[in-house]
Amino acid sequence: MENVSLILSILAIVGSLMGYLLHDRRLKAQELKINTYNLLKIESEQLELKKAEVRASLIKGDRGKCTVKIYNKGKARAHQVRLIMDDQDFLISNTAFPLAFMNPQESAEFYIHLSMGSPDSMLLKIMWDDDYQKNNEHQQILTF
Repeated sequence: MENVSLILSILAIVGSLMGYLLHDRRLKAQELKINTYNLLKIESEQLELKKAEVRASLIKGDRGKCTVKIYNKGKARAHQVRLIMDDQDFLISNTAFPLAFMNPQESAEFYIHLSMGSPDSMLLKIMWDDDYQKNNEHQQILTF
Protein backbone atom coordinates (compact mmCIF):
# COMPACT_ATOMS: atom_id res chain seq x y z
CA MET A 1 0.00 0.00 0.00
CA GLU A 2 2.86 2.30 0.72
CA ASN A 3 4.20 1.79 -2.80
CA VAL A 4 0.89 2.79 -4.33
CA SER A 5 0.70 6.02 -2.31
CA LEU A 6 4.37 6.77 -3.16
CA ILE A 7 3.71 6.24 -6.87
CA LEU A 8 0.58 8.41 -6.71
CA SER A 9 2.53 11.16 -4.92
CA ILE A 10 5.31 11.05 -7.53
CA LEU A 11 2.73 11.16 -10.36
CA ALA A 12 1.02 14.16 -8.72
CA ILE A 13 4.34 16.00 -8.39
CA VAL A 14 5.33 15.22 -12.00
CA GLY A 15 1.87 16.27 -13.24
CA SER A 16 2.03 19.54 -11.30
CA LEU A 17 5.54 20.21 -12.60
CA MET A 18 4.47 19.54 -16.20
CA GLY A 19 1.44 21.82 -15.84
CA TYR A 20 3.62 24.57 -14.40
CA LEU A 21 6.18 24.27 -17.20
CA LEU A 22 3.52 24.34 -19.93
CA HIS A 23 1.79 27.33 -18.33
CA ASP A 24 5.12 29.14 -17.94
CA ARG A 25 5.97 28.50 -21.61
CA ARG A 26 2.61 29.97 -22.72
CA LEU A 27 3.10 33.01 -20.49
CA LYS A 28 6.57 33.65 -21.89
CA ALA A 29 5.31 33.39 -25.47
CA GLN A 30 2.51 35.83 -24.69
CA GLU A 31 4.94 38.19 -22.97
CA LEU A 32 7.21 38.09 -26.02
CA LYS A 33 4.29 39.03 -28.29
CA ILE A 34 3.29 41.91 -26.00
CA ASN A 35 6.86 43.21 -25.81
CA THR A 36 7.24 43.05 -29.60
CA TYR A 37 3.96 44.91 -30.06
CA ASN A 38 4.99 47.60 -27.55
CA LEU A 39 8.35 48.07 -29.26
CA LEU A 40 6.70 48.45 -32.68
CA LYS A 41 4.21 50.92 -31.23
CA ILE A 42 6.98 53.01 -29.65
CA GLU A 43 8.98 53.00 -32.90
CA SER A 44 5.96 54.13 -34.94
CA GLU A 45 5.22 56.90 -32.41
CA GLN A 46 8.83 58.08 -32.65
CA LEU A 47 8.55 58.15 -36.46
CA GLU A 48 5.31 60.15 -36.23
CA LEU A 49 7.11 62.74 -34.11
CA LYS A 50 9.49 63.30 -37.05
CA LYS A 51 6.77 63.66 -39.71
CA ALA A 52 5.03 66.84 -40.80
CA GLU A 53 1.72 66.53 -42.63
CA VAL A 54 0.89 69.58 -44.73
CA ARG A 55 -2.61 69.86 -46.20
CA ALA A 56 -4.86 72.50 -47.76
CA SER A 57 -8.45 73.56 -47.32
CA LEU A 58 -10.61 75.97 -49.26
CA ILE A 59 -12.81 78.60 -47.63
CA LYS A 60 -15.31 80.10 -50.06
CA GLY A 61 -15.90 83.82 -49.80
CA ASP A 62 -18.21 86.24 -51.52
CA ARG A 63 -17.91 87.66 -55.04
CA GLY A 64 -15.43 85.10 -56.35
CA LYS A 65 -12.89 85.41 -53.55
CA CYS A 66 -11.67 82.15 -52.00
CA THR A 67 -9.18 81.66 -49.19
CA VAL A 68 -6.79 78.72 -49.44
CA LYS A 69 -5.51 77.67 -46.04
CA ILE A 70 -2.32 75.60 -45.93
CA TYR A 71 -1.79 73.93 -42.54
CA ASN A 72 0.55 71.49 -40.85
CA LYS A 73 -1.43 68.83 -39.01
CA GLY A 74 1.63 66.70 -38.29
CA LYS A 75 3.74 66.58 -35.15
CA ALA A 76 6.98 67.95 -36.61
CA ARG A 77 8.11 71.19 -38.21
CA ALA A 78 7.84 71.32 -42.01
CA HIS A 79 10.72 73.03 -43.80
CA GLN A 80 10.76 74.59 -47.27
CA VAL A 81 6.99 74.40 -47.81
CA ARG A 82 6.36 74.83 -51.55
CA LEU A 83 3.17 75.01 -53.62
CA ILE A 84 2.76 74.04 -57.25
CA MET A 85 -0.56 74.82 -58.92
CA ASP A 86 -1.67 73.22 -62.18
CA ASP A 87 -3.62 76.20 -63.53
CA GLN A 88 -2.49 79.78 -63.47
CA ASP A 89 -5.88 81.10 -64.68
CA PHE A 90 -6.46 82.50 -61.21
CA LEU A 91 -5.53 85.84 -59.71
CA ILE A 92 -3.58 84.99 -56.56
CA SER A 93 -2.81 87.55 -53.88
CA ASN A 94 -0.98 87.64 -50.56
CA THR A 95 1.07 84.52 -51.15
CA ALA A 96 4.02 84.03 -48.83
CA PHE A 97 5.13 80.78 -50.41
CA PRO A 98 7.60 79.17 -50.38
CA LEU A 99 7.73 79.23 -46.59
CA ALA A 100 11.00 78.61 -44.78
CA PHE A 101 9.18 76.53 -42.15
CA MET A 102 5.76 75.78 -40.70
CA ASN A 103 5.42 74.58 -37.11
CA PRO A 104 2.89 71.90 -36.09
CA GLN A 105 -0.69 73.21 -35.97
CA GLU A 106 0.29 76.44 -37.78
CA SER A 107 -1.28 77.63 -41.00
CA ALA A 108 -0.82 80.18 -43.76
CA GLU A 109 -3.42 81.60 -46.12
CA PHE A 110 -3.57 83.15 -49.54
CA TYR A 111 -6.44 84.38 -51.66
CA ILE A 112 -7.66 83.31 -55.07
CA HIS A 113 -9.94 85.61 -57.05
CA LEU A 114 -12.22 83.83 -59.51
CA SER A 115 -13.80 85.33 -62.58
CA MET A 116 -16.19 84.17 -65.26
CA GLY A 117 -14.70 81.23 -67.12
CA SER A 118 -12.40 80.20 -64.26
CA PRO A 119 -12.07 76.42 -63.80
CA ASP A 120 -14.23 74.75 -61.15
CA SER A 121 -11.29 73.04 -59.51
CA MET A 122 -7.54 73.19 -59.24
CA LEU A 123 -4.84 70.62 -58.57
CA LEU A 124 -2.58 71.78 -55.76
CA LYS A 125 0.71 70.01 -55.12
CA ILE A 126 2.28 70.71 -51.73
CA MET A 127 5.93 69.79 -51.16
CA TRP A 128 7.94 70.04 -47.94
CA ASP A 129 10.90 68.63 -46.04
CA ASP A 130 10.80 67.32 -42.48
CA ASP A 131 13.02 65.42 -40.05
CA TYR A 132 11.81 62.10 -41.46
CA GLN A 133 12.21 62.67 -45.20
CA LYS A 134 13.07 65.27 -47.84
CA ASN A 135 10.69 66.23 -50.66
CA ASN A 136 7.45 64.96 -49.14
CA GLU A 137 4.55 65.51 -51.50
CA HIS A 138 0.78 65.70 -51.22
CA GLN A 139 -1.55 66.34 -54.16
CA GLN A 140 -5.00 67.68 -53.52
CA ILE A 141 -7.86 68.87 -55.72
CA LEU A 142 -9.58 72.02 -54.47
CA THR A 143 -13.10 72.54 -55.81
CA PHE A 144 -14.53 76.06 -55.90
